[in-house]
Amino acid sequence: MREALICEPLRTPVGRYGGALRDVSAQALGAAVVRGLMERTGLSPAAIDDVLFAQCYPTMDAPALGRVVGLDAGLPVGIGGLQLDRRCGSGLQAVIYATMQVATGASDIVLAGGAESMSNAPYYTTAGRWGVKGDSLRFDDSLARGRVTAGGRDHPVPGGMIETAENLRRDYNIPREEQDAFAVESHRRAVAAQGRGIFADEIVPQAPLDYFLSQCSACTEGRAPTYCRIAGPSSYARLLLPLWGDGHINSLLGAVVCDAL
Repeated sequence: MREALICEPLRTPVGRYGGALRDVSAQALGAAVVRGLMERTGLSPAAIDDVLFAQCYPTMDAPALGRVVGLDAGLPVGIGGLQLDRRCGSGLQAVIYATMQVATGASDIVLAGGAESMSNAPYYTTAGRWGVKGDSLRFDDSLARGRVTAGGRDHPVPGGMIETAENLRRDYNIPREEQDAFAVESHRRAVAAQGRGIFADEIVPQAPLDYFLSQCSACTEGRAPTYCRIAGPSSYARLLLPLWGDGHINSLLGAVVCDAL
């Protein structure tokens, strides 16, 4: 098989849940990065063979997200695209599939990644199409519902990834103190790296994002929305409270709910 290479990894800034990028759709985030990628590399749009994008909380505003992102970014209509979901491993799975396509010779150049606007995850119902029964219509929050139903009918996961993390720390006997220390140090390193500009080259320049970042005051002032912030002792005390019963997993250890590509 051929050797496959990962070239020019790019991303957007990371927006807090309900924060600066709240009104930006996943397809807009994706299209902005693809535009920036094409400008940075000088690739001909016709050279792209496929666009593989992961998303866990899609809407029908952008079915087959990779296809919509490609079109919105100005790629030719003849270039295909798809959407996949392997939950928290979705973005990595998109890269794996792209690698397989290149390695086997099915494709030469594939755009792969993941986009999520958790602020725009829909509330939905499956009970309204044929009329409302009774005096109310129930809507489910896709963020909460998807975490429970990912185990199918017979293997529900009430705690989502929090429950999974609790299971793993018990299975591997990881002490609470070790988890907290790792989380604090990881956060410290991220803040320090951001302060030194280490992330700058991987974030799409502002120009390709102007069509939505112009509405974000932090961005127009040259400051990207971010999750990397220094927390004081009082903040850490709040973040270290268990999220689930008498467990260990807390906000400092948990994965963020955010808007980003």
